Amino acid sequence: MSYIKNKYKFVIVSSVVFAVIAGFVFSVDTYPVQGASYLGCKAIKTLTGHYAVAEGGGGGAMNANITAISDWGKFEIMDVGNGEIAFKTFAGYYAVAEGGGGGDLNANRTAVGGWEKFRIIDVGGGKVAFQTLTGHYAVAEGGGGGAMNANRTAIGGWEQFELVDTSGCSAPKPTATPAPSQPTVSNLPTCSTGSYNATISWTGTPNSSFGFYVDIDDGDQNFGTF
Repeated sequence: MSYIKNKYKFVIVSSVVFAVIAGFVFSVDTYPVQGASYLGCKAIKTLTGHYAVAEGGGGGAMNANITAISDWGKFEIMDVGNGEIAFKTFAGYYAVAEGGGGGDLNANRTAVGGWEKFRIIDVGGGKVAFQTLTGHYAVAEGGGGGAMNANRTAIGGWEQFELVDTSGCSAPKPTATPAPSQPTVSNLPTCSTGSYNATISWTGTPNSSFGFYVDIDDGDQNFGTF
């Protein structure tokens, strides 16, 4: 505890900072990131009940104009260290405060840098705010129903959000087609003359360029394709 001549008194307890200025008390709470309940697959609900959305699932703008949670409105909140988080979209992009804050909020980055990092501020009542690198705050314009930006310098109703648990935050990966195995040949004759039928087998699914050849004793290559 420190005291400076009737003007400021600060008491720091855990991550909560209480300030007393001329008898007026206010507080700012920031969640500790490690093990915090807000990490994981979430939807972001605005003041008016709309949800944040990464248009196209990511790769474009962020808005706050959907009224039900869809895949495009799901975000994986990731711990990126130093008390900061990143928002990963359904398509694998990251939310970005352009310029580090003070402008647009998009969801079109493929890696996490400074502009893609945010701090979560607990404003009470189950609501949080998202602070950018430059100290600006994310905002759902109109409280929801329109665009999102990251250009506010104080937290009001439009800058407060509720994190809603959901699941299925990433698009399912396509099932890979197994590569064909090395073909095996059976029923070959014991001599190198005359005609014969051979059996060639493999596993997997060949593509259009899959083929084979049989090299007979005389060195000629007799080709066949499927």
